[in-house]
Amino acid sequence: MLAECGHGCQFVSGVLEASMSASVELVYFEGCPHAPEARLRVGEALRRAGVAEVWEEWDTLDSATPARYQRFGSPTVLVAGRDVSGAGVVGNGMRCVVGGGPSVEAIVEAIVEALRAAPDGDIL
Repeated sequence: MLAECGHGCQFVSGVLEASMSASVELVYFEGCPHAPEARLRVGEALRRAGVAEVWEEWDTLDSATPARYQRFGSPTVLVAGRDVSGAGVVGNGMRCVVGGGPSVEAIVEAIVEALRAAPDGDIL
């Protein structure tokens, strides 16, 4: 199910659809003060990288969120399954990422690196 962030960006909310394998993901908890800014950074990074502004979002407090995402701090940005900040898993529950998550530049760099490493040149 696609949702919009209010700035024209689209993201997959809640459940991963079998036909879609998005490679950019935002992990957060509802109410995290840094999540809105992280969402804007993800959208801007995708624009700068020249790829579709589509990503998945996972709320760590939502029981429908797979366990592998519930252990990340908020906000965490994953590109091709890798934590852009390099922080990795931090535990369970409402944990804030120091500094509010990765910069736009760090996300762009991760996207470009993933595109270069992809066999078909497409991470989406």
